[in-house]
Amino acid sequence: MNKAIEIQDKAQCCGCSACFAACPVDAIEMQADAEGFKYPVVDAARCIDCGKCRQTCPLINRAAEEEKPQRVFLAQHRDAAIRQHSTSGGAFTALAQVVLSRGGIVYGAVYDDQLRVVHRAIERPEDLRLLQGSKYVQSDMQATFRAIKAHQQAGRLVLFSGTPCQIEGLRLYLWITKSVFFIDLVCRAVPSPKVWSKYKKSNKFSKTEGTADVRFRDKRYYGYTYAQIVGEDAAGQATYHAGIDSDPMLRAFFSNICDRPSCYQCAFKKRYRVSDLTLWDCFDVGLYDKTFDDNRGTTSILVHSEQGLRLLEAASGKKLTQNPVGEPLPASTFGVGAEQSEAEGVVPPSATSLLRLRELPDDRLPRSAHEMTHSVPMNPRRAAFMADLDTMEPRALFDKWFPQTWKNRTARLARILLARTGLYNKVKRAVKRGR
Repeated sequence: MNKAIEIQDKAQCCGCSACFAACPVDAIEMQADAEGFKYPVVDAARCIDCGKCRQTCPLINRAAEEEKPQRVFLAQHRDAAIRQHSTSGGAFTALAQVVLSRGGIVYGAVYDDQLRVVHRAIERPEDLRLLQGSKYVQSDMQATFRAIKAHQQAGRLVLFSGTPCQIEGLRLYLWITKSVFFIDLVCRAVPSPKVWSKYKKSNKFSKTEGTADVRFRDKRYYGYTYAQIVGEDAAGQATYHAGIDSDPMLRAFFSNICDRPSCYQCAFKKRYRVSDLTLWDCFDVGLYDKTFDDNRGTTSILVHSEQGLRLLEAASGKKLTQNPVGEPLPASTFGVGAEQSEAEGVVPPSATSLLRLRELPDDRLPRSAHEMTHSVPMNPRRAAFMADLDTMEPRALFDKWFPQTWKNRTARLARILLARTGLYNKVKRAVKRGR
């Protein structure tokens, strides 16, 4: 029996690259298909049938969802500039700052020199800006998993941020997870990198055209409630901006027309996860704490493990009640035993607090996060769109599928008005209730 991984149903591959990293003879290559999504392809001549690729696949070896104690927090970075540059409340940056301050290394999604989304290591606090902000494209993991294992073996502290499928793949690949923090994001779905490539060409987003960065959820115009996709030059000045109602990339993403096949039946949409912390937006923060509701962004945090709780303690400078959370660790990742006291350095002094925290007494917040537990429905026109994606020129493709109409323009003007009057979220909630 051939033990090598073989993808017969593309809905059964999330593209995490754990199989690629696990192959001891480099017999696996991640190759893009016609839709732009990467899948493992095995070189039969090099394969030794060890089965390690199958052993690390998170879809073949699905982690059972086990109910466990959890805790829920609202969080905002105390540095207003960091919070402004972040998608929501800047909590990830604070957690990453803690790890870097202890000599660790942080992995997350960045743009490369072609504005492709890839995972990369950050070792300097000033480079954390590259990791900030949502990127609505599946990141290319490249050799990230292998690099993390090498850091782990060298005794280096690591923080890895990614989608739930990437987290589960990495955990299976590492097997022993000591000295690694796992932070997953509530992921709607991952759109095709090929769509992103054509969008960039249609919008002239490239380094040679003067685009240094693309912000998918920029707050500079209308705040957090009606964030814009923004193209920036090297000086940080906006060269383009548009909202969900008028930008073709955002319209493609939120129409569920270009997502990876596995996303339509995602195996990782669940409440109880294998990560240490789950982060997501809190658009309705006013329902939980009005003092956090300033239209500048708030992060929701779901704590799954004691390791995650200790990292949150370190970022907030706040001693959190020691209720049991997940499986207790024999010792903190920081090398401080669980039995040691606050005076011995488990929690930094409050003067170094990076995060403003508010713990919520119930689980209303995670229960309201629909995308945490539910997959998006496939757009019935997906096959037709993907066929055009393969053959049409960029501008013609987006003009055909996402034309600017009076309806789009009216929606844009209405959103701007609601955002400026502070009524955006109230109307949005009313519409949801009506549906």
